[in-house]
Amino acid sequence: MKKGIFSFAVFVVIVILFTGLVGTLLSATTGKIAGKIVDKDSGEALPGANVVIEGTMLGGATDLEGDYFIINVPPGNYNVVATMIGYETIRQTSVLVELDRTSRTNFQLNETIIEG
Repeated sequence: MKKGIFSFAVFVVIVILFTGLVGTLLSATTGKIAGKIVDKDSGEALPGANVVIEGTMLGGATDLEGDYFIINVPPGNYNVVATMIGYETIRQTSVLVELDRTSRTNFQLNETIIEG
């Protein structure tokens, strides 16, 4: 009976190691883009600004401190666009996203006149 218990224990250890290995391999399949958006003249945070990755359905909005983040971004080079009513649209090109890393992309927006 001792042999049966030993075999079961070895089996359990192998299953735990295999599960951990698979989890590790699957966990790092995307990256993240994060940054801050501020007014270029005053340096004040711009809450509610929109940030999108061109050519995708991925994007986000800034919080009260002007910070944003976009998660689950596949690795690659992207154009990231920041917009807000009353400000010029700014595009940053060739933002590199790597597996399991955060790419920092900050924006300084210029005020603009909205014609009615």
